[in-house]
Amino acid sequence: MLRLNKIYLIKLIIIILFCLLLSGCWNRREVQELNVSTAIGIDYEVIEGKPQYTLSVLTMKSSQQNIIGGFGSSQSKAQTSRVVTVQGETVYDAIRNYSMRSSRMLFLGQTLVIVLGEETARK
Repeated sequence: MLRLNKIYLIKLIIIILFCLLLSGCWNRREVQELNVSTAIGIDYEVIEGKPQYTLSVLTMKSSQQNIIGGFGSSQSKAQTSRVVTVQGETVYDAIRNYSMRSSRMLFLGQTLVIVLGEETARK
């Protein structure tokens, strides 16, 4: 009976240790380090005999502005947008070229609109 309780206690301790070690934020991404895309446009064209995909990404970035009111100063955030256009031999290559041009990582999880050109839609 005593041996059974020891085995049960050891298993319980191991399970608790696994739960503590497996939870965490190893792959976390800070919002300040991301370019959150709102819309993406993809177009296909042949330039000098080579196929090229053109990727246009609309991202929103917030900038803080100080607004001085009648009762003191307060801060508000003004939204500004930015469109970046890159080219690549594939869509993946164009996204990689975008990542090389920007200091922030492109986050496509909040994309609301994807616009495909006529030639891209046919392929």
